[in-house]
Amino acid sequence: MIVRPSLCAVMLAALTLAGPVQAQTAPTAPYASPDPYRDQRALPDPADPNSRDALLRARGEAYHRASDDQQTEEELRTTRALNDEIAAQNALADKADAAAQLDY
Repeated sequence: MIVRPSLCAVMLAALTLAGPVQAQTAPTAPYASPDPYRDQRALPDPADPNSRDALLRARGEAYHRASDDQQTEEELRTTRALNDEIAAQNALADKADAAAQLDY
């Protein structure tokens, strides 16, 4: 029975001495913002269709508009109808906004 109290005393002393050591932390490094001038790659020419397509592909874009001569008449009619529908919806929204402003 004498061994247990001495063992407890040794453990208590070890924990008491180890407490401040465990509480210490390594100092954190100050925040360093990324260098905005690090990336010095040349930007693609926006007027060049090939470089513009390459940039879009690099961003993950897969859509590209076909020129009108590559589209069939049916596709052109569908596109015009969709564009007219969008324009009509925009005009209706503009009228609703104007009416709401007058009511306000």
